[in-house]
Amino acid sequence: MSKKPLMVCIGNSIVNGFPHRRSQCFASLIREETDYDVINKGVNGDTARGMLYRFQQDVISKKPDYMMLLTGSNDFISGLTSPHQCMDLVEEMCGMCRENGITSILLTPIICDGERAMTEWVPADYVTAIEHLRTFSDLLKEYAEENEDCIVMDLQEAYLDFDDFVDGIHPTVEGHRFIADFIKPLLP
Repeated sequence: MSKKPLMVCIGNSIVNGFPHRRSQCFASLIREETDYDVINKGVNGDTARGMLYRFQQDVISKKPDYMMLLTGSNDFISGLTSPHQCMDLVEEMCGMCRENGITSILLTPIICDGERAMTEWVPADYVTAIEHLRTFSDLLKEYAEENEDCIVMDLQEAYLDFDDFVDGIHPTVEGHRFIADFIKPLLP
């Protein structure tokens, strides 16, 4: 009997499953419904810089076959990072994966509902944040095209049709089901 491939999902509150039970998040659904062992390393409020800070401990030390990353929302809602700065951090994490024989799977970040988020989440410049999310997604796609050990899954484009949020930012339970069902057939 061969062992299941191990995947570490690293990211923000969407990866963590906030505000739902962790068992309802897309990473848990992938673990339950595929032949992958999945470790969820989502942290509420995290940014690409925070993920890089904890990357050795949370990803590399686990010796996974795959690393799945979702970032960008907190970086751009906070206004602390530009799309290119965020991409530089992602490239550093992918480089660490490359050095350790880990395939990187990059999810493009979902576009939030800025109007709802203004009143139901936190006030912010969502017009700029959404522009940055789109630019960052393009950068992720370009990077994956240039690096054969990297896969990009365009969650951003797929979720635009579904567009279901608890608070303008976080997917509903049904949204997590949609994300899992989107990802599963694209897994290597």
